[in-house]
Amino acid sequence: HQYRLDMDSASHRPALSWRAAADGCLGVFAEEAVAAGTLIERCYCIPLKPLDIPGEELRDCLYDCNLGEAEPLLFPLGWGLLYNEAPASEATVKWDFELGEDSSGRKELYYINLRAKSDLCAGDELRVTRSSRPGRSEVKDVLSRAVEIF
Repeated sequence: HQYRLDMDSASHRPALSWRAAADGCLGVFAEEAVAAGTLIERCYCIPLKPLDIPGEELRDCLYDCNLGEAEPLLFPLGWGLLYNEAPASEATVKWDFELGEDSSGRKELYYINLRAKSDLCAGDELRVTRSSRPGRSEVKDVLSRAVEIF
């Protein structure tokens, strides 16, 4: 399952794969060396209000901008949901979000940008910290967990 993300022909995005890690959990891996700061992926996100999300398990898989309880959690499209969770000290990917404008000029389009936190080698697993809020569980093998939940 190798996938090269090319959002425009002038820029190169690293090749990624989605496969089993040594612990048997599925994860996203670099298929080539990636320099620190490199944009790995830009994901459009569906904003979900925390009160509309049933249970905690799904919340742990979403990206939390830490803007307050009333602000949305971000459900990424693309590979953004497949990255395994890691404590901040062990994450290999950092992320930020941007709020884009729709065609009428309203700021309603949510994106997350995932970048290499440090230099990565081919074969390194890409792991992310989705929120700095305490009490969140370490999410691994998101797709398998989703199948179990539903």
